[in-house]
Amino acid sequence: MWMVPIAISFLGRLADYVPKSTMLGIGVFGWGACTLATGSAKSFTALIVTRLLAGLSNCAGYPVAVSLLAEFFSPSELTTAMGYFNAGFGIGGLLGMALGGTLITQLGWRWAFWGVASPQLVLSILLVATVREKHQPPPRQSWARDFCQLLRMPAIRFLMASALLSGLMTGNHRFISALAERLFHVTAQKVGLVLGFALGLTGIVAGPVSGHLVGFFHQRLRDDRVLLWCAAGGDVLHLILGTCALLSPSFGLFVLLLALAACVGSLGQGVDTAIQMLAAGRRGTTQSLVEGSWAIGMAVGPFLGGLLSDSLLQGSCDSGCALARSLMVIAGIGLCLRSFCGFMAGVYFMGDLKKVGSQGASSKPQCSPESAGSMNKDPEPQPTTMGRRSTAHEELA
Repeated sequence: MWMVPIAISFLGRLADYVPKSTMLGIGVFGWGACTLATGSAKSFTALIVTRLLAGLSNCAGYPVAVSLLAEFFSPSELTTAMGYFNAGFGIGGLLGMALGGTLITQLGWRWAFWGVASPQLVLSILLVATVREKHQPPPRQSWARDFCQLLRMPAIRFLMASALLSGLMTGNHRFISALAERLFHVTAQKVGLVLGFALGLTGIVAGPVSGHLVGFFHQRLRDDRVLLWCAAGGDVLHLILGTCALLSPSFGLFVLLLALAACVGSLGQGVDTAIQMLAAGRRGTTQSLVEGSWAIGMAVGPFLGGLLSDSLLQGSCDSGCALARSLMVIAGIGLCLRSFCGFMAGVYFMGDLKKVGSQGASSKPQCSPESAGSMNKDPEPQPTTMGRRSTAHEELA
């Protein structure tokens, strides 16, 4: 995960110069080929190397895919499209669990890698052959200048902080299975089947429904800040439901509350739409900046969660109790801070969007070495009225 921010930044920038569908297809093909090689690994060293290469290939996935979607859908439609796109994660999770478990049981672990990877090779070829995006002019200024201009936007900085917190909490989700086993004394197989199916099904349903819901409010209120404030409100509900899940007395209630928490968490799908609206002319670069922050949080999260859990072990608090408290502390602080970051990003969003429209992605940013030191000085939020679309919004649509 520590290599991912560097790789994502490079590949995200590259996506602003080459066709995104081609780049995404190459990334998917590389991931499939490396996963096939994992199933054929003859040593532990080969296994590690193939997983490393698969992870690096996967860096051309989400940031490039979101940027590609933004080429086909206007800001008022992108949130709904993202809902269907994210439903693919739930479908893939269910299919992967069913297919992988069957292949491992019947044929062995190598066939699980071979079976999951083979369709990727076909899909990558179909993607390149069928998706034809519009030609977009590449950025006219240097990578450093684009980064400097983006980091001068308070909304981008708050969104980067929000992504880092998301990665931190996503890393701690790795402990959910262990927590269920310790608290409710259920087998790992039961946790995988019940929890995996429940969360996978929730993702399939909640993704499109939440996408439509946020898109409806966005179009009805005609205020772009709704995209970020829906995410902030979803985090508050997620905090309440997640805390109740950790305190639940039974495994069934635990799964139900986690599924409901995942539902309200999907209200954050408008965040990627807001990021793309600020990314005129440099979609891959901007998305990679945010995804790189997520990867850093993802690398820190599991270590921090395990460390805190170990430190909470006492005579009156066993391993299940310590892990539950650790997840409660990290998720509680993380969701509160992420909700705050989402709200503040909404406060500054319209002002930053106007600056994007007035400066344009191809103009020279006011970011000299002398002015770079003032990056931490946040400009005053620009006032906006309900029902009025900015010039930049009309231009992007």
